[in-house]
Amino acid sequence: MNEIWLRNAGVPPPASMVRDHVMDRAIHWDQVSDARLREVVAATLRNGTANTPTLGSTAALLRYRDYAATLAADDLRDMPRLYREVAWSPASGIPFWRGIEQRIPEIEQALSRKRLLVRMLHEAGARVLLGTDIQQPFVVPGLGLHREMAEFQASGIPLEEIWLLATSIAGEALGQPLLGQLVAGAPADFLVFREDPTTSLDHLDTLEAVVIRGRLYRTRDLDRARAAWRAHFDDPVFNAVSLRAGRAMLAKNVLRDY
Repeated sequence: MNEIWLRNAGVPPPASMVRDHVMDRAIHWDQVSDARLREVVAATLRNGTANTPTLGSTAALLRYRDYAATLAADDLRDMPRLYREVAWSPASGIPFWRGIEQRIPEIEQALSRKRLLVRMLHEAGARVLLGTDIQQPFVVPGLGLHREMAEFQASGIPLEEIWLLATSIAGEALGQPLLGQLVAGAPADFLVFREDPTTSLDHLDTLEAVVIRGRLYRTRDLDRARAAWRAHFDDPVFNAVSLRAGRAMLAKNVLRDY
């Protein structure tokens, strides 16, 4: 199978975009008709394309509706302020995020069409995989996968299949066929929950322990490590140096829009 990892490229008709720009390719989907989606599905099947749609990274852009409130969100404390206040700033950050708060209606429309495309690909038997595109605005490592799973569910993918995508199918895609399975000889990596997350993604919040390479880490141990991580990022010296250096590097090295 010829595997091409497709995210946004090639879905909006090129002639429909005002400019050939990464942000337009990601969110300027107003001319993506149902017929265009069927063309993409047909091309995917014909070429044996594997799709990693990263719906969560598009959904996360909606948090620019209220950037000030988003900056105070608890989940983003797991990322340094360098990301959320410098790189992702809609006023002075990496150029293609600037002014994005004015394009919320486009993002909403694009997300709706992308969800539809994912459902159509799935129903047609095309290969669709989970991916997060971490370090895009407000996409936090770890949590980003949970959000992507929720987006797949919002697209109409059955929860049982989403869990296969997150476990054994992911292992196969990574060339580790036993990864994501509880069988003899498989990597001793698994999660322990109080409530069954295969019946509801809400139960992801009931995590009790993580086993990595056969070693048990209880949630309270992970919470202590997470608190230490956050304390490091919240250190005044770390912030003073990283924010100043980040803004300087941004001004010096990001010389054009994309």
